[in-house]
Amino acid sequence: MQKSKWDFPVFFIILTVIFLVSACDLFNEDNGSSETPTNWDETFGTDGLTTTEFPDGQSQIQIILIDSQDRIYAIGWNYASTTQLAMARYSAEGILDTAFGTGGLVTDDFGGEGFEPADAVFDQNGKIVVSGFTGQDGTNPIVARYDSDGSLDTAFGTSGYYTLEFSGVLGTGGYTTERAFGLAVRASDNALYVNGTTNGDNSSSEYQSFVLALDTDGALLSPGWDSDGLAVNLLGSAGSEDLSFDLALDDAGQGTGNQPVLGGSAYNGSDYDFSLSNYTTTGSLDSSFGTNGKVTTDFGADDFLIKVHTYDNGRILAAGYTGSDGGYDIALARYSADGSLDSTFGSAGMATYSYSCEENFYNYRKSADAAVGDDGKIYFAGAGGSEHLTLVRFNADGSIDTSFGDQGESYVESSGGTIKALAFQSDGRIVAGGQVGYDNERDFHLVRFDP
Repeated sequence: MQKSKWDFPVFFIILTVIFLVSACDLFNEDNGSSETPTNWDETFGTDGLTTTEFPDGQSQIQIILIDSQDRIYAIGWNYASTTQLAMARYSAEGILDTAFGTGGLVTDDFGGEGFEPADAVFDQNGKIVVSGFTGQDGTNPIVARYDSDGSLDTAFGTSGYYTLEFSGVLGTGGYTTERAFGLAVRASDNALYVNGTTNGDNSSSEYQSFVLALDTDGALLSPGWDSDGLAVNLLGSAGSEDLSFDLALDDAGQGTGNQPVLGGSAYNGSDYDFSLSNYTTTGSLDSSFGTNGKVTTDFGADDFLIKVHTYDNGRILAAGYTGSDGGYDIALARYSADGSLDSTFGSAGMATYSYSCEENFYNYRKSADAAVGDDGKIYFAGAGGSEHLTLVRFNADGSIDTSFGDQGESYVESSGGTIKALAFQSDGRIVAGGQVGYDNERDFHLVRFDP
């Protein structure tokens, strides 16, 4: 039997490429800048910056949500004796909202097991849904729901959260590493799709992607998917690796607007490629998409997809990195509704941008983010050099937008900071968040850019 490349130490190292802490910098040591960066909105927060220290340990933003009042929800982790969920809410102008949680802050460790957040969404009732997993080793996926004031919604799951026990759902396999990553809300009934990665049955050591559906009470949907409300699939053959890190809904493509599109990376025998898979609303792969519901794209190196975006016309954008341990460049690919590369985008459907940066690999935490504006322009935030972290803008066709910032890049000089998340306010301004500081002195940090 083929031995998987994903023996745990190797899996742990490679997975960090997607969810890593950058060694590159965003904000300088005194939370200012040696020069005013292009497009930086200095009216935001205090002199253009917002920094929040949690009472215990270090913290970092992983996700940003913006509500209908343009309030900012920063969601990430806080580490003291264990890693736990950390949330903060701010006004539209970056001032901590003390009406949220306790003094503007919320932390939760879900029974002391520790928690690593990966994604968050608002449901149709304005509640905050967060996905992630227990412990840094990814013992079990967790989905939790909070009311808009930051209190845990105890009507959801068990006491406010749902924990998936893979060994009880998938039969006799010895599933030991499972992580939930992406989240999406189904428009038709407010149900949730959740995707992630599991190490599969220990008898084969395969790493596989999974997607599950939860109803509004936080219970697995069944029937409608398989008998357990869960679909687990492999892009390659037995012994292959298929890692799934983000999720979006096929808004107007081959499906009905309720179909989950999973994005991640698949091993091709020598390196990793972008991978997409499209599921029907009953949990089976959509055979009208790509080859039997699956697509892979090779940029010629190790390619790690971190973000999936779907358009109203059914097209799909995949964003991530391509490169090697020495440094990674931005990689974008756009697909037609049937999974074929869109020849009107970039070069034959693919675009790259030189963005080389040495990285420190650490765990699996999201290292960058991408977002698409109402005008179709694409923003990518992440590590862009040893002394700053850059926001890059592309035109809708995949070319770099030289009218933005300095020839397409806008940045803040820094020492000890990172951007991990992006979100748009209603006027099109871009809120970016991550951390500032080093080691045990890292804090939540936000900055805003004009479009």
